[in-house]
Amino acid sequence: MKKVVLVVGLAAVFLTACSKDDGPAKKCESCTSNAGNTHKICDNGNETYDYTIGSTTTTITKEELAGLSIKQVVEATCELDL
Repeated sequence: MKKVVLVVGLAAVFLTACSKDDGPAKKCESCTSNAGNTHKICDNGNETYDYTIGSTTTTITKEELAGLSIKQVVEATCELDL
């Protein structure tokens, strides 16, 4: 009986310890412009995005992406940053 209780207890510990509590990882795209600035856009998962140039971060909305993917936006900003 003790072995059954021990096995059930250990199974419960392992099943709860292995559950994934983390949310999905942020999806980010980045590039470095010819001027040497790093541009990075990360999806926050709530239709907002963190847009970082160097050490300055701004939050933008899905509407501000104008239907473009974050990869397209970051590549375009890198090309325009001379």
